Amino acid sequence: MATEPYDHHEDEVQALKTELRKAYEYAKSRPNNTESTQQWEIMIDPDGSLLGGFISMWEERGQISSTMVEQS
Repeated sequence: MATEPYDHHEDEVQALKTELRKAYEYAKSRPNNTESTQQWEIMIDPDGSLLGGFISMWEERGQISSTMVEQS
């Protein structure tokens, strides 16, 4: 999907971000769940190198090569 223009999938990406944020908030609200909450923070961090960072890169570049997608 990221090999296609970001604009073609913006609604889907926003929906995914919303679901990820909900999962993070749920983890954060559970008692004694610090480690899981931190893992969610790392995964969705838009400046990081996991899913959040990948989405940010796709949005910024507009499209990502298939090689870069495979490497990610």
